[in-house]
Amino acid sequence: MTFLFSLFLFTASIYASESKFNLVNIPGAQSKNILSVTTDQDNFIWVGTDQGLIQFDGIESDIFRSNPFSTTSLSGNRIWFLDNYSNDTLIVISDEAIHLYSKKSYQFEKFKIGSRPTNYFKEDGEIWITTLSSGVYKLDKNKILASFKFEPLNPFSISSSNFESINGNKFAKDSSGSVWLATSSGLNQILSDNSVRRYFKSNTDDQLLSENIISLHLTSDDVLLVGTNSGLNYYSLEEKSFLKKVDLVGKSIQGFKEVEDKLLIFTKSNTYSLSNEEISFESKNNGFSFGIQNNKSTVLWKKGTSTISFNDTNIDLKRDVNSVTKFRDGLLFGTNDGLMNLTSRDFFVTKSNYQTSIKERIDFIGYYNDQRSDDIKIKSFDAYGFKDQFLWFLSYGKIGRINIKNNDRDIYEYNPRNPNSFPKNISSFLIKDNHIWVGSSETGLYKYDIETLNLINHYQFNIDDPTSLQTSLVTSLVLMDDNIYVGSGGDGLFKFQSSTNGFIKSDVNMGLSSDIINELFVFDGVLFVNTQQGLNYLAPGDNYFKSIDRDDGLSISNFDGLRFSKVNRKLVVEGNNSQFSIDVSALKLFKSQAKPVIKRISGVDSRNNEHLLPFINNKVNVPPFITSLTIMVSFPSIYKTKQNLYSYSFGSSSNRESLTRKAGESILISKIGYSDKVLNIKSLGSNELHAGINFNYIPPWYFTWWAITSYAVFAIGGVYVFTTLRARKLQQQMEESRKSEELEEARNLQLQLLAKKVPEMKNVEVETYIRTATEVGGDYYDFFELDDGTLIAACGDATGHGATSGMMVSITKAGLKGIQKRSPNEMLTDLNNIVKSVEIGRIRMSLNLLEFKNGHVNISSAAMPPVYHYSKRTDSVNEIELVGTPLGSFYDEEFDRYQVDFEDGDALVLMSDGLPEAPNHDGEMLDYPAVKKCIKDNGSKSASGIKDSLVALSDKWLDGIQNPDDITLVIFKKNKTREMANA
Repeated sequence: MTFLFSLFLFTASIYASESKFNLVNIPGAQSKNILSVTTDQDNFIWVGTDQGLIQFDGIESDIFRSNPFSTTSLSGNRIWFLDNYSNDTLIVISDEAIHLYSKKSYQFEKFKIGSRPTNYFKEDGEIWITTLSSGVYKLDKNKILASFKFEPLNPFSISSSNFESINGNKFAKDSSGSVWLATSSGLNQILSDNSVRRYFKSNTDDQLLSENIISLHLTSDDVLLVGTNSGLNYYSLEEKSFLKKVDLVGKSIQGFKEVEDKLLIFTKSNTYSLSNEEISFESKNNGFSFGIQNNKSTVLWKKGTSTISFNDTNIDLKRDVNSVTKFRDGLLFGTNDGLMNLTSRDFFVTKSNYQTSIKERIDFIGYYNDQRSDDIKIKSFDAYGFKDQFLWFLSYGKIGRINIKNNDRDIYEYNPRNPNSFPKNISSFLIKDNHIWVGSSETGLYKYDIETLNLINHYQFNIDDPTSLQTSLVTSLVLMDDNIYVGSGGDGLFKFQSSTNGFIKSDVNMGLSSDIINELFVFDGVLFVNTQQGLNYLAPGDNYFKSIDRDDGLSISNFDGLRFSKVNRKLVVEGNNSQFSIDVSALKLFKSQAKPVIKRISGVDSRNNEHLLPFINNKVNVPPFITSLTIMVSFPSIYKTKQNLYSYSFGSSSNRESLTRKAGESILISKIGYSDKVLNIKSLGSNELHAGINFNYIPPWYFTWWAITSYAVFAIGGVYVFTTLRARKLQQQMEESRKSEELEEARNLQLQLLAKKVPEMKNVEVETYIRTATEVGGDYYDFFELDDGTLIAACGDATGHGATSGMMVSITKAGLKGIQKRSPNEMLTDLNNIVKSVEIGRIRMSLNLLEFKNGHVNISSAAMPPVYHYSKRTDSVNEIELVGTPLGSFYDEEFDRYQVDFEDGDALVLMSDGLPEAPNHDGEMLDYPAVKKCIKDNGSKSASGIKDSLVALSDKWLDGIQNPDDITLVIFKKNKTREMANA
């Protein structure tokens, strides 16, 4: 019986240990065979595999692979060793080279080696490695690579060039700067001047037990422990001789590890300890040769084996361990079958098996704890509230009340003729002060006087009021800290502010798992939100929601119909087939360790090419050809990584607007002007600045001070010479311009908002087509014929659908009619400022403008799909894609202009994204290459023929599916054989 009980405890301890081992999924990894792993000061995880190097932040992974054509890329894809060289530099050792990788300039500095590395050592800024067949390499502080090889005729060379063993410590460095080297052919001392001394049995009077040296360790009292395959030797650095004392004779010494106040010595079968110069037996092992320790765990292991010792308990990980490193409160294991995490963090969620009753349910516990409930005969209801001598209750979507004294009951039915009656389909209610708040799953939130039942307010969405209640589907109400929280069926959570009579919204951007709220409740001062996709909470002092999930021990996939109870001061969560208890007191103490870190900064030029921008010393030089910036911000962690939020501000003034992003979301910034900018990043709700970058915008040569000075000199001279001659002509031009503008404005006022017909252009066919989606669409096209024969064509797409998109189209059309008709890029700038000034929320407008003039077409774009130009002369299609932000994004945005020669037989095709992004039955997009090929195959046809081909392409691809987005086409075909073509 004692044996069985001991076996049970042993098995339980192994299970408890293994329960904290978790496989870490690294997206994009091309191999699970992890040869090395380390972390840096920012807590990024660096993983070396046999298929390249990976940088992992818990969400996104960047993969580095060998490129023989680049001098600054990785050389060799098998990464055997990883370590930190400095705060911003990583050591990466592959089959072919020692690399120093700069994380701020994204470049590898290479130092070639002759064969595969087998052991690694770093001390005082020097890097030492042994290799399989090419000896030993040293990279010193000055980045000078030295090599040491066995030379048969040179007694001052190292005693072997072959290092096959991967276990044990092959190096030790003493206070004089000498490095001691363990070889299979003797002990070597490499002095600071790179000269070598060799020790064999023969020249040590047989005091060295064996010439096969496996591992070395230098003690604090300057004694070198020499582990051989025949026992343990002691070499005194002070006396410069081997001590006569030997230990563990006949044992093969595999490695050493300092643990607390003793030194562990590993042999092939046992572990011994050295303390106070005495050797003691510790335990049996599986030939461990390495060890690592953090504040809660001690792990011993041997490279290439699956069994480890975790806190004196042997565990078989079922996969071979190649590397172990510390990470936050745990350890990371690089194995031949993936990355494993051993956490020392205590879970505040555990599986439980309580027998709960309705009296312990969170939504009824207050009812049964109230003595007044003993006198009430009704027991079945969905929500309740006591007020004076009445119990108010909700049952089957209706509110009623019971007189506690005599059990008289009133049920309040919906009456459409009575504006003071309660609404239909009531989902929840609560009583606060002298008011009853009622939530409906159809018509929103109501507030009544509880005495007279007169309606005080019906809270509804008001587009002109950002503090209005932005939902009509109320699912749950709860009162906490004198604040009313309103859960919705798709619009998130709202907090009522009595001071403004308005609401503050929280949604997935504030940490909620879903905007569909199933239930709200309060437990021990913590607001809990059960959403469609997870359980969230808001602890005191927090300003965004956190979730409770599998990382905490809560393994629930379906959050509908969960039951919440209070048992033994713990929150009990019950699903259909499982039950968990949550230690809310521990949950309230949880604080995220992850901090926002800038991982990468890149810029995009006008041709949409990406350029990595170094950010050394927190400063970035932005070249003049860059048009936009992308800053990748990470929260390096593997615990609740996606729940972290950060705020950032960007600009040149101290009162910059602060914006919020989730972990894994990049910051996108359009480059405006050439004044320097500052980016500041903080964890959401924190006053501590976690990252700050200064952006130095380098102006083009024509904006430099000397260029501007030259402009001024020439301008002043020109003004001085030509002022008199041009004064009269300028006055005449101004008068003509005024008359022209007045005539243009009068003409624009007369134009209708919608194009009633396409223009009649000499030698040009024009075809249009639009297929709307199921809702009110945001696509449109329009034409503007100028007096000088110039035609301006517009094709646009407002974001989303619905009334606001239609409003954006109307604003855009009206704006186009009102602005001065200049070059397309200047018109876009003017129109952008008009749209921006209206400020109708997040809705933006993408727009293409074409100017047909003198046989040429000038094209400008604000974030629209490419314009396709079919050339009959070359029988090819040019995809004209111009970079630009949507209208309404930033004031004074500048746009590019592109000119096309429009020759006989040529065609121009404008479209919205509804065609290339149309999905088929498998959810696949048609995509732009298919559209381009169709235009090329049918470019020789008429405008109508091209249109019919594209429509047929969309019909075949959709195959009966209703297009989710509007499909709009505007096609121009030049045909000199036709004097006039009517579309």
